[in-house]
Parts: sequence; C-alpha cells; structure tokens
Amino acid sequence: MLRKHGRPTLNEAQNEVQRFIEQRNKLSEQHLNKWGRTDLLGKDFQKLYAKNPAKALKAATIVENQEKALKSIVKENLYSTTFSPSLKPVHLLRAVFLGVANSKRSDIFTEIPLQTTDDILIYVQSTYASTLRGATVGNRTYENVAPYYAGERYIVSLGTGSGTEKTFINNSINPVPLVPFTIKILVNGGIVANDDGAGKLVGTALSSGTVDYANGSISVTFGTAPAASASIVAEFQWDSERSDNYTHYGVVDLELVRTRFNARPMPLGYRISDMTRLMLSTTGIGDADEYLAMAIAQEHARAKDYKAIIDAKHIALSNSVETFDADFSIKGELSYKTHAQKLLFKIGQISASIYDTVKRGGVTHIVAGAQATEYMKLHDSWKSVSGDALTGVYQAGELDGKPVFTCPADNSLIATNEVLLIYRNPVELLDTSLVYGVLTELDASLRYPNFITEGNTCSVEDRKIIDTRFIRMLQIINLTNIGM
Repeated sequence: MLRKHGRPTLNEAQNEVQRFIEQRNKLSEQHLNKWGRTDLLGKDFQKLYAKNPAKALKAATIVENQEKALKSIVKENLYSTTFSPSLKPVHLLRAVFLGVANSKRSDIFTEIPLQTTDDILIYVQSTYASTLRGATVGNRTYENVAPYYAGERYIVSLGTGSGTEKTFINNSINPVPLVPFTIKILVNGGIVANDDGAGKLVGTALSSGTVDYANGSISVTFGTAPAASASIVAEFQWDSERSDNYTHYGVVDLELVRTRFNARPMPLGYRISDMTRLMLSTTGIGDADEYLAMAIAQEHARAKDYKAIIDAKHIALSNSVETFDADFSIKGELSYKTHAQKLLFKIGQISASIYDTVKRGGVTHIVAGAQATEYMKLHDSWKSVSGDALTGVYQAGELDGKPVFTCPADNSLIATNEVLLIYRNPVELLDTSLVYGVLTELDASLRYPNFITEGNTCSVEDRKIIDTRFIRMLQIINLTNIGM
C-alpha cells in the first residue's frame, strides 16, 4: 500500500481498524461456537444469541477467558471436580455468563472483551494537516466545518457595505492563477455577477467589474451602493493542475489511535455457613454453590450497570443540564397527556445540540429514573418491552425507537425524575462516550474453623472515557403537579 508524504491513506487506516475488529469478532465467534455446544452453557448461549447476538459473542469470550484463568489455577485433571471450599469452576463459569447476560451496560455503552490485562482500543482519528481555507492544523476534521479545504473552490472578502461605498477591490487573492468562468460575486450570500471568461464581471447589480486571472485581482463597482453591513464576497476556483500549486492542497492527517486498557480487579466478597449449605442440600431446595454463583453474578451485573450510570452522570453534568416542566397547566396545555407529547421535541432539541456541537451523533439511548420513565409512557410513540426482570437496571421500553432503560433512584445514581440522553454509534468502536474492557472473573476463598466459608470474586476490567459530549442530562420537573 502506498503512503503519501509518510501519512497512512484513508484505506490503510480504515483497513487497520477493520482488521482489528474482525480479529476480535473471529475469536468471539470461535468461543461462541465452542460454548454453544457445551452441556454446561449451550442452551443459555443459544437463548442469549437469539435475543442479543452481540452480547452473546462478548459473553463467550469472557467465559473463555474465565476457563483459561481457572485452568491456570487448577490442574487439568482436577478441572471438573470440586473446587471446595471455594466455588466450583462450573459454578464460577456460570456466574460469569449470568453476570454478562444480566448486565445492561453493554446495551447502553460500548463494551469489548479483552484478551489480556494490557489490551488496546484502536480507532481512526483524522485531523487537518495545515491551516488553510477555513481549517486549523490539528483540529479534527469531523468536528470542524471547513467546506473549502478540499478542492479548488474558495471565497475571499471584497469588503463590507457602508450604504454609500460602490467600489470594492481585492488585489491579493491567492493561490493563482484563477480559473476562468468560475468567478462569482455574492452580496449577503446571493450571486449578483459572474465572469465572462475574458476578464470581465457581468451582472445587473454592477456598473463595471474586472478580474485578473493571472495575478489574482478583482475589482467591482455597483450601480447602487450595497446596504450598510452587507457582505461582499468573491467566490473563485484556483488552478490546482499547476505543478507549483500542490502546496495549497488540503491534506488530512490520519492517525491510528491506540489506547491501552489497564484491567484491574473489581472485588466482591461473599460468605456462606456450613449450616446453610447443609440446609439447602438436605431439604432439596438446591445446591448452595449454585445459589452463591447466582447471587455473585447478579451483584456483579448490578454493580457494572450502576457504576456505568454513575460514570455517565458525571460526564452529563460536565455539559449543560436541560429541564422539561411536566406541569401542563402553567404551559397552557389541555391535559398532562397532550403536554407530554412535547417531551420528544425537547429530547430532539438536545439531540440536535449534540449534532451541532460535535458535527455528528444524536440521542440513541435513554436511561431514566422510574418516575421519568412513567412520564415517557404518556407519549404516543412509547412502546413497552417485556421480558426483563424489574430489578436493577432494566429495559422498560422504547421512545420513538430509542431504547429506554430504567434505573432505581439513588443519590449516587440518578434521581427518579432525571434522564440521561446518550449517543452511541451503531458501528462498534466509533463515536462513543464510554468504553469498558472486560477480561474475566477471579475467585479466592477460605473455610474457617467456625464453619464459615468466606471469599472474594472480582471482575477484571477497565474503563475509558472517549468523548464527554455524547451524554446529556434532562430533568423533568414538577412531576407531582401534572394533574393525574
């Protein structure tokens, strides 16, 4: 592959990221194929894949990493036997699967399975390579509008109207030569004259006008003086085929950004007595270690979700916070339901703000407190979703096609009337606010003489904040005054 001036081409950069993603996906598919055939988790993986293929692929890699971790601790010939007094490997593998399957974090934010504790996140970043035609060197191309950076066409100012001045001149237009038949004179954005290809500017608004293509000089005289503060602009094309004009080409620097994860343990302790084990086994209620694995999995899943929402709220509060008044009476609406229809417009305004600020994106996912969720249900575009247990963070439905996840109110999370509005690009590893890298789970325990087993499990993972502008906060005020 060729490189221009030592810079990677767009195809090179995109291909590198694509290879990175494909390599990860291929490994995940291999792991899913393996675990989908096992008696231990096969049916669970099949159900998860039917509901959420992406989450099933991630879960398969994390379970595979868990198996490798266990095999490094336990000898191969003892792998399927009791791990007492700790959790059995079979229970820990199930706990890992359930923790991933029950968590909503990967449904809202970006989550990728890691291969090592020192894994990388790779993505393409493009910047302007020079300060030229409205662009500033080093600025990200997709966040800064410079429509004239690429190509020959450009504009220059001839002056500003005073209400009396008729003649406007610019003798330093660059680069040159200018291309005949491409010169236009604009007043407040409207075209009033063109060149005739022979050095003359013609238009009903002008009494005279000339252009020197070789030297880059334009002079216009209006029949009637342009109004005060009117913008007088010349648009032109310069000859990019001249060999000495290549330095005026717009150039984009493409950088493959590699951000390293530093996966660290997120521990959770547990305790179970021998009497509890005995009671469960003798009464036929079930396997104590199975219950323990389930409890650990559920708590890890809740902890992942809650910490992610805390992260998201911290990011949202670094941006401006918007409000929506639910009291329809003071807004002159007929009822709480008719007023609730305006909520989607408010969310749309915030979505437009993201798009205008970052030049891409909008609201794709919503996390709300319970009362805010109930208010959203008043909107005609609301669609309820069934199947999720009403515990922890769960998906309550969709608002105008955007998934809405409900979070319990807590001072450390979000209030019951608060809404987090999030953008996540549907193409993974592009345009995201938060990225979580997950490696595996570890377990260690010890049985004490007082017939108590105590231990710790931990999720080994890391978090990266990529772009804080993709998460916003909306507060729905006066929910108690909607007249229901």
